[in-house]
Parts: sequence; C-alpha cells; structure tokens
Amino acid sequence: MIAVQFLPDLPAVFLFFLFLLSVTAVMKQKRKLAKKEQELYDMQINILSAQISQHFIYNTLTTIKYLCKKDALLAAETVDEFAGYLRGNLEALTGDKTIWFSEELMHVKNFLAIEQKRFGKRINVIYDIREEAFMLPPLTLQPIVENAVKHGIAPKEQGGTIRISTGKNDTDYWIRVEDDGVGYCVKERAKEKKTHIGMCNVAGRVGGLCGGSVKVLSSFGEGTKVLIKIPRRK
Repeated sequence: MIAVQFLPDLPAVFLFFLFLLSVTAVMKQKRKLAKKEQELYDMQINILSAQISQHFIYNTLTTIKYLCKKDALLAAETVDEFAGYLRGNLEALTGDKTIWFSEELMHVKNFLAIEQKRFGKRINVIYDIREEAFMLPPLTLQPIVENAVKHGIAPKEQGGTIRISTGKNDTDYWIRVEDDGVGYCVKERAKEKKTHIGMCNVAGRVGGLCGGSVKVLSSFGEGTKVLIKIPRRK
C-alpha cells in the first residue's frame, strides 16, 4: 500500500505567518507606548517633588506667620495663594495630560504673588498675554518662572523684572519668559542635572506630549530668555 502525503496549503501558511508577524509588531509597539507613557508619568512625579520643595514651603509659611502679626487680611490672601499653588501641583498628577494655558498661568500667578510678598519690590512682574486658548503639559511654565526668581532675580542685589508673554504665528503658539537677572552659562548649567531636573522634565514633556520645543538663552550679567513653542493643531 502506498502512503499518501498531503502537502500543506502554502498560501494559507504564508498568510498565517504574516498574521503572526503583524500581531508581534503591534504588541511590541504597544509595549513601547506603555513604556513612553510611564516615563512621562515619572517625569510628572519628578517635577512635583522638585517644585514642592521643603525650602519653598518653609519660606511661605514663615511669610504667612509674619503677615499674621502685621496684616491679617494679607496673610489670608497669601494662604489662598498658597492653597492654589499646592492644588495646581497636585492636579498635575491626577488631572489630564494637558491643560489650558489659562490654568497654568493662574498657577504661576499664585507662585509669583507669594514670592513678591517675600522679596517685596525686588521682584517686578510684567504680563503680556496675547494668547490663552491653547493647551500644554501642566507645570510647564512654573518651573521656568521659579528658575527666573531663584537663579536670576534673587541673587541680584537690586532685584529685577520677569516678563511673561504669549502669542502665536502660522505654525505655533509661543510662550516667552525673560528676566534681567544675573544670567548663567547654559552649557555649564546643563551639567547640573540634579539641581535643574525641573527644566529637563519640562523640555521632555513639551516634546513628548505636544511635539513642542524649549529653547534657553542666557548670558552672565544680561539675564535669561526661555522660549516655548507648542505646535498649532487644526
């Protein structure tokens, strides 16, 4: 008796092989996306811990304590600003991946109002807000403004001015933060990763979540300029 051997249907086997390859590729892509999302979330955690520093909390509470003795109404106002500042940081973890710029601006105004009570006339703030109807990652602007105060204006004996402006062109919304503080060497400052993790995370999240960019220009004795670009989406 002659044994009959059946050959598999080659086209069917080939199609099944392609199917397996496509499934494997999709699963690999999903793993990459999940890893990227986790990295972005970790950046949010790092920004939160960097911005709600013990130093800032201590200084704010000390300011409130002083104002309670001198001006109760101003102390109450500062408590409201501090609560708004903390709420903005916490909502960055529990809220959406992007927020309206107007929300971010309010968070920054709370921070600057507290700092102005600490430093008095040494900190002057100018707002030139021409565009608010666009979205960006939470805690994008605040770390940049905090750097302007801490590393630009505060070390300068006579203080200085921080200017926050926004606008748009055909392709992007833009945010510019300028100070006339002491300035620094950008290349040297970039090496201090622990101290400036907030700025590094801002650039990573603006690029990862919005496809935008962050550019820093600074010179000793001339101050610092930070330009953020967020692509306009149709």
